[in-house]
Amino acid sequence: MYITCPICGYERHLQENIIPDTASVASCPKCGGKFRIRDPQSADFIPGIITSDEQHRRILADRALEKRRAAEEARGKAAAAAAAGPAGDPPAQEAGGEAPAGGNKEKPLDMDGAPREEKQRGKTQTGQRSSSRRYGDDDVPWEHPERYGWLGAFWRTIVRVMFHPGDFFGSFRRSNISPMRPAIFFAVMGLFRVIMTYAWGQNVILESLQEAGGNPQILEALRNMLGSIDLPMTILMTPFLRIFELVLFAAFLHLMVRLAMPENADFSTTLRVVAYSSAPEILNVVPAMLISLVGSAWYIACLFIGMRAAHRLTWGKTVMAVLPGFIIWTALSIQYYSTNLSSFL
Repeated sequence: MYITCPICGYERHLQENIIPDTASVASCPKCGGKFRIRDPQSADFIPGIITSDEQHRRILADRALEKRRAAEEARGKAAAAAAAGPAGDPPAQEAGGEAPAGGNKEKPLDMDGAPREEKQRGKTQTGQRSSSRRYGDDDVPWEHPERYGWLGAFWRTIVRVMFHPGDFFGSFRRSNISPMRPAIFFAVMGLFRVIMTYAWGQNVILESLQEAGGNPQILEALRNMLGSIDLPMTILMTPFLRIFELVLFAAFLHLMVRLAMPENADFSTTLRVVAYSSAPEILNVVPAMLISLVGSAWYIACLFIGMRAAHRLTWGKTVMAVLPGFIIWTALSIQYYSTNLSSFL
């Protein structure tokens, strides 16, 4: 559940059983104010002061919608002012960026950019740079293609994942966004990797292994396997296989997160992290084995950072949740590809 200070708007996440039945007054760790949390007559929690996780998610969604509408209205006014000419205030003052109407009035309630760890520990936001300040409401460009177009949203998402993973994944909120959008992103990255591997893999991979002194029998098996690939059929099947892989891997990691920290587990969040962590696969455009290895390491780093930031876990909980699942999944993948390779020996 969440407790909200009616004086300054500060919010904090609490376990449901942490509030004693006799407690009726709470004090805010941010402003120091005291306020009632229970109705003195019915002894029930006061609505708006104490809210469940589901109610709090709906409140955050409503706030985000209001901010987005305010920003769109401000942009419309700015466009109208620009079309009307230079008279009046400059359009830039009218637009006011992404901030909602009402100025500082909304700031105490705007906790969208604050990590959940801070809410749990009762920390203030002083001196902390939030992901909402960096990106505003547009936390995942791929999920808002109407703003940049599909190619622009695709490229911006890749850049943010690769170079600002903490801010990118830290902006995730439990929402009703369709899982198909991150799934399509994951499928597109897989399709891109397949095409790039087919384009330069038969020469570069085999030559690199041969120069490294690879086993001639294995090299011949790889050559036969790559030569037997039916590219049109592979392109057709890759999106379906990638989505199946995404759901299976995300479900496995979700189970591990539930074991490590069940109150923070959310399957849709895990699925989005796994999907967008595949952004470094764009490095497959470079025909070099070393760059492919760098891309794989980058993907692993994004996955760990993303799981920590999106689920508000400590590094210890992140390693406990992700590492065993990642090792088991990697072992199963190696076994699968080894089996396929052995069929060509």
